Amino acid sequence: MTDQGPIYGREAIEKHHVDDFQKVHFSNWLTTYDEYSPHIIGTAGNEMWENGTWSGTIQGQNFGPIQIKGYHSSIAVREGGIWKKRMLTWNVTPAPAATLSQQTNTPDPKLRQRLITRIKAHTDALDKNDAAAVAANFTEDGILVTPGGAIFGREAIEKYYTDVFKQIQLSNNLAPVDDDSPHIIGTDAKEMWATGKYSATAKGQNFGPVEAKGYWSVIREGDDWKIRMLTWNEAPKPAATPSAATNPSSQ
Repeated sequence: MTDQGPIYGREAIEKHHVDDFQKVHFSNWLTTYDEYSPHIIGTAGNEMWENGTWSGTIQGQNFGPIQIKGYHSSIAVREGGIWKKRMLTWNVTPAPAATLSQQTNTPDPKLRQRLITRIKAHTDALDKNDAAAVAANFTEDGILVTPGGAIFGREAIEKYYTDVFKQIQLSNNLAPVDDDSPHIIGTDAKEMWATGKYSATAKGQNFGPVEAKGYWSVIREGDDWKIRMLTWNEAPKPAATPSAATNPSSQ
């Protein structure tokens, strides 16, 4: 089942892909499965259904390479000890609507690398659970906007992280930058704003390790691009489903 309609039978499926591969080169293909998959159908263990995500790179003669992604579900049956697809359905996640910044901003590679270096100083300090080093990345009057509210000033930000690190150990902090960042404010490249996402591992005395992720935006200023304001949020966790609670594969 494609986004253009169903294709029936192995012979027709092969022809469909032959036609595709004459026009488009596929690479970097990755298929992942939701943590609750597979779901066995019946008691013999020879049929199952699953779902998950996919991503890849496509390039044609007159376009690309571009990244595409989406979701999939399938029913599979066991034939001669091999799981084969009985039905496969996939879709393509729509590209986000273009914004003014996406249409007009092409970041200078040197400025982008400068931003990445400054971000690494921040994530390295988080990985070390060093509150003073984290706070040192902010201006003296910097602002940190968390899901619990805003914290004003480097001194208060250091205290915030001191309290956090007493309760939680952070590791594996990553903060990739969106493709169109940074956005320079003015003409002397001493002020900028940028956006991106983050992921980290958190472990407390009575929980974890668990993965945390979300999105951030930042305003930086000065010759050293210290943080004037950093805002971050937490991506909501998927809601539990009845299958998640009962499926043996999730245990």
